[in-house]
Amino acid sequence: MTGNKKRAAIYSRVSTKDQLTRTSYDSMKSHLDRCQHYIQAQEAWELVKVYEDPAESGDKWEREKLQEMLGDVKNDQIDVVVTFKLDRISRSVRQFHEILKTMEENDVALVSVTQGFDTSTPAGKLLRNILIDFAQFERDMISERVKDKRLARAQKGLWNGGTPPYGYKAENAKLIVKPEEAETVKLMFDVYSKTRSRAKVREELDLIGVKTRQNTPFSKGTIERILSNPIYAGKIFENEEYFPGIHEPIIDEEMFFAVNKLIPVRTHRGKPLMDRTFLLRGLVRCGHHDCKMTPYYVNKKGKPFYYYTCTKNMQYRKLKCPVAYANADKLEAYVVEMLKEVSQQKQIFTDIIDQVNLDIENETQPLKNQLTETKKRISELNRQIDNLVEAITASGSKGVTHLFEKKVQKLQDQLASLEKKKSELAITIANSPTEVAAQVVLDHLKDFKEVFDEISDEEKVSYLQCVIQRVTVNEKSIDIRIHTLPEPPASVNGSKNRLAWLGDKDSNLG
Repeated sequence: MTGNKKRAAIYSRVSTKDQLTRTSYDSMKSHLDRCQHYIQAQEAWELVKVYEDPAESGDKWEREKLQEMLGDVKNDQIDVVVTFKLDRISRSVRQFHEILKTMEENDVALVSVTQGFDTSTPAGKLLRNILIDFAQFERDMISERVKDKRLARAQKGLWNGGTPPYGYKAENAKLIVKPEEAETVKLMFDVYSKTRSRAKVREELDLIGVKTRQNTPFSKGTIERILSNPIYAGKIFENEEYFPGIHEPIIDEEMFFAVNKLIPVRTHRGKPLMDRTFLLRGLVRCGHHDCKMTPYYVNKKGKPFYYYTCTKNMQYRKLKCPVAYANADKLEAYVVEMLKEVSQQKQIFTDIIDQVNLDIENETQPLKNQLTETKKRISELNRQIDNLVEAITASGSKGVTHLFEKKVQKLQDQLASLEKKKSELAITIANSPTEVAAQVVLDHLKDFKEVFDEISDEEKVSYLQCVIQRVTVNEKSIDIRIHTLPEPPASVNGSKNRLAWLGDKDSNLG
């Protein structure tokens, strides 16, 4: 607050240019006037800033003035934000919650002049939650209407849109067979029905030189998606039901269902394979191809063996990968053992925390210095403008007055540029990483040895994802990168299988 006055700011937004140009007194001006009158009616409130985002969607997060406002909220520049309606702030429930969270963390209230509430009061908080729930309810209703519409189209045999499946083209919202692609689809079904092998299908396609629409070889995943798509049998699949389509089938229904009885049911991502939980799922990458390594298993003499396999090597047989795969049991045991070992070395944590703080300071201090210099320059320009205005007032000469006015205009242009720079710097500094995120990860890691063996496999997966950003498997080394931590301190640099620490300060602890 400035003295005993509450610093109020107005946020205004309209969605389209049409709303700005429809009349001389446009929607944005109307909204601003209503907000200004509201502020003037409050005791001990003063308007300190106005944020205007003309012709911007309410679902868009990267609105210039919205981000500037959030930066000012974090930098204690305002006490209350006044807006015409809540949907001026955001139409996205998720974004709206995020904005409210930022305001609440910084003791900034949000006021809607047409919906009659103030989030600093208990009644205002209650009404805010009700409005948010209704907004979510409306979205859910829209989602249900979309589902109903898709189901109604499917029941009529109509395709529900999107990219036309390979083998078809779209004309007037209908699927039309593309003869050349249709022959390829028939070949896939024919070869698979005889061999039960996606690899054999891919070999046949490679042999005759057939490629995808993107001019790349067919992967086994693409082949499987085609083989399991009922659209090729003249069917529309919607809401777990098959409906007869009005489009021409490429293969007969009997062939489709016969082939799909041969395709093994594959577990969806996130579910364990063969009752085995892959502790590092989503974290392992191939160092050679810089791609994910997929959980995989093979049966040898009735016994399953588990691996993390290079995705590109698995999809494209002509690619040679020196990494190829990693034994899941050995890789997971190695990563867990390394984390347990490091979690007990107190000095490493002291070094890490010191280094994190130093890196953050080195990163943000130049920005803070620029912000200080920018503020000084703004103050200096304001003094110069004030002096010139006084000189204009005192001057009796039109020629001198005109000269002074030109100088004032030039200084005001510079001032506007500096004000923009100041806001951008303030936003960047406000969004810079803090020590808190690093400390959270360190706390996770410090307890690692004591708790890890006592929790369930699924809890272990979540725990590892809190600590590890990625595990990169190279030909002769394994690189473990941990969230929020910088390059390794000297105490771990000499290790033969050292851990590499994440250089940026990002954290996805959720």
